[in-house]
Amino acid sequence: MTRTCVPKGTQKNACRHTKIPQVQTPKFIPVCSGCAQGKMKSRSFPESQSRAMRLFEPVHSDLKSLPVESYHWFKYFIVFIDDKFLHMWTANLRKKSDTSKVIKNFEAMARIQHGATIKRWQINQGGEFINSNLMDTLKGLGITIEQSIPHQHQQNGRAERAIQTIMEKAQCLCFTTCLPQSWWEFCMNHAVYLINQTPIAHLSWLTPMVSL
Repeated sequence: MTRTCVPKGTQKNACRHTKIPQVQTPKFIPVCSGCAQGKMKSRSFPESQSRAMRLFEPVHSDLKSLPVESYHWFKYFIVFIDDKFLHMWTANLRKKSDTSKVIKNFEAMARIQHGATIKRWQINQGGEFINSNLMDTLKGLGITIEQSIPHQHQQNGRAERAIQTIMEKAQCLCFTTCLPQSWWEFCMNHAVYLINQTPIAHLSWLTPMVSL
C-alpha cells in the first residue's frame, strides 16, 4: 500500500474546516521517501577562484536558442567570453550548423586583431560543438578543448551565466521600448555593449572594454 505524504498540519486543519470523519493525527509523520527523492536537487558546484593571466586563455562559449525568429531571420546566438577581462562577444546564427564557421572566424579575429593565441576553449556537450571538422580545426591550431560532462551545465557556468545576463538586459530593453519580440537581435547586441561598458570589481572597477 502506498502512503501519501501529507504536509504537516493539513490533516488537523482539514478535520476542523470540512465535514469529514474525525481521524487520529499522529504526532510524528516520517518523511515520505518518494517525496524526499522527488525534491532532491543537484548540489551546487563550487565557484572557481582562478582567473586567466593572459588574454583568451581560456575562452568560454555557449549557444542560445530563441523562440522567435529575429528581424534578419536569426534563430540563435553564440557568446564568447575572455576569462581574463570578462569581455563578451556574440554572433548571430540562422542555423546551428553555422557554429563551426563562427568559431573559426572568432579565432581569426583574436589572432589578427588582438595578436593573441587562444590556448583553451571551454564548451559544453551540445551537438553544435560536437563536430569532427570543428574539433580537427581547433586541435590543428593547438587549442585545448575542455568540455563539460553531459547534463552538467554548471561546469560551463561562466558562459551560462553570461547568456542569462544578456537575456535579462535584452528583455528589459525590449519591454521598455515596446519593441516586437522579433527585434531581439538589436536588444541583445545593445545589451552586450552595455555589459562591456560596465565597471566590475574584478578589474578594479574598470570596464572590460577599457581593459581589453
